[in-house]
Amino acid sequence: MKILVLLLLACAGCLAENINNRLDCYLEIDMQVNEQQCKDRGCIWDSKPRPPGVPVCYLDPKQVGYKVPAGVKKTDTGLEADLHLKDTAKRTLKSMP
Repeated sequence: MKILVLLLLACAGCLAENINNRLDCYLEIDMQVNEQQCKDRGCIWDSKPRPPGVPVCYLDPKQVGYKVPAGVKKTDTGLEADLHLKDTAKRTLKSMP
């Protein structure tokens, strides 16, 4: 489960602000959350009307994902980079069961 979340977090930073691209902050099946639970997890709460299937509590694409502190290096076989999970993403993952 956490591997799936990590993959989703890695892709979240490249998503547009389009509501159809929101990543649900609560992946637990049938989990009903309130605004405080959402914010406690470091996510964004948006209770405005939305199409079916669009989460009300979602990950902030600016705060999740990875950073590349040393940049990308060329090697004989391609490119190499050290990826560091953003601190905000670490807090979100720690709050997940």
